[in-house]
Amino acid sequence: MKRPKSYFSMLSVILLLLIATFLLGSAGAKEVVAETDNSELELVTDSQMIVETTSGTEESKPANRSSSTVAGVEQLQLSFNSVIESVLPTVVEINVTSIETRQTRTMQGWPWFFESDPYEEYESNILGSGVIFKQEGNIFYVLTNDHVAGDSDSIEVVLDDGRAYTSELVGTDSRRDLAIVSFTSDEINIPIATLGDSKDLKVGDWVLAMGSPYGYVSSVTAGIVSALGRSGKEINNINDFIQTDAAINSGNSGGPLVNIYGEVVGINTWIAAPSGGSIGLGFAIPVNNAKLIIEELIAFGRAVDGWLGISMLDMDQYESILNSTKIDEDVSGVFIANIYLDSPAYKGGLRAGDVIVGFNDEEDIDLESLSRFISDAPLGEEQIFKIYREDNYYLAHVTLEQRKSDEEISEYSEQLWPGVLPIELNEDILESLGLTDNQDGVMIQLMTSNSEENRFKQSGMMNYDIITEMNGVAVSSIHDFYSIVSDDTIDDYEITYIRNGKINKTGVEK
Repeated sequence: MKRPKSYFSMLSVILLLLIATFLLGSAGAKEVVAETDNSELELVTDSQMIVETTSGTEESKPANRSSSTVAGVEQLQLSFNSVIESVLPTVVEINVTSIETRQTRTMQGWPWFFESDPYEEYESNILGSGVIFKQEGNIFYVLTNDHVAGDSDSIEVVLDDGRAYTSELVGTDSRRDLAIVSFTSDEINIPIATLGDSKDLKVGDWVLAMGSPYGYVSSVTAGIVSALGRSGKEINNINDFIQTDAAINSGNSGGPLVNIYGEVVGINTWIAAPSGGSIGLGFAIPVNNAKLIIEELIAFGRAVDGWLGISMLDMDQYESILNSTKIDEDVSGVFIANIYLDSPAYKGGLRAGDVIVGFNDEEDIDLESLSRFISDAPLGEEQIFKIYREDNYYLAHVTLEQRKSDEEISEYSEQLWPGVLPIELNEDILESLGLTDNQDGVMIQLMTSNSEENRFKQSGMMNYDIITEMNGVAVSSIHDFYSIVSDDTIDDYEITYIRNGKINKTGVEK
């Protein structure tokens, strides 16, 4: 890959800073601390550098620091300048308007206007950022966040130089919080950003965050990569985020995170900020995650993700699993709590109660990484899942299908088996339900679908019912429960359960 000029400049910076570190090695910590109160003044007063003034004369600026140190810092600054001059013209402000509905304002319960509609429409405005990454003829494509442009009635893109274009939404992916908008222009002086390779990032790398925080157009902040592979669990996102201390604020969402080579390596997305402003905890989507679905968003308006067909839990998310399913303590992975019948997972031999411990060549997996691997995997090709079941390890060969929309998956809920999440009884549960300490069974903690299609609900069962027997076999642990419901030779189940201290029987059909 051809590197921009700033690449070679940065090599000089690194060499100069190493030399400076050696030259400054004799300076004691106490001396540095003593100078910090007036460090900027000391730097100007003591500098030995020769600089040219605006009038054309030269002035001497003595310094305590070596001239090569200052030159190194200046070189770093020039490198930043070069990157900014190259990339900032590709960064845009995105103004989104959507029509929302709210209850009509009232006074003491009466509408402002007699016989007015109880609801009124109003315009909601969102400010975000984006980066121009592709041109096809006179169509320019802008990458941004789904939470910026995904729910829009009108979109305006404003370039760095103030030119504004009416734009349209091309595609969105809420699971990755990515969106693409486009605008048309016959002008030829609209620059295109270069998308880099985020897998080359290392903790400590310099990065620049660009965008329009709070409407301050074409803003740039600098920082480093603070961490890699950060979880998006708390915002319901499957990305493995880049963490940076480059300041990111409201309005930066969708803007690029750029490396010292002038390449986009991330899309600024969210911040951890209890007070609402930047505290140095910003998170960007790795650009490689976006590159996987860009063409799909343009072609289909949505990501074409793989679908396995299970509901899953991290092992540490479901504490009673290790104690009650006879799973070794050193087994880590993802627990299959429920499985869609006739899904790729079911066809491939996976069953509820299995633990997925590996995917293809990946051995260290959790719920988030497995979700990402499945989503990114090519359709129509066989994937290998390593599973743990009944003290043994097995390999399952599964061909993934295209992930359905959330609405379609919801409509498919009647195929989710068993459709409940059981937990084992403990002293607190037994006491709250008024049962004796020696009562065996498992309690239905949650029906994963509370719709009428849930098979246990159809049988008349409810949350907090205690299952004691299935087909005449005692159920005293989660292991017992999953062993029975995953038996392929059984399609009909006679269940004995306790509710309000009374024993009941019902039938459930797989």
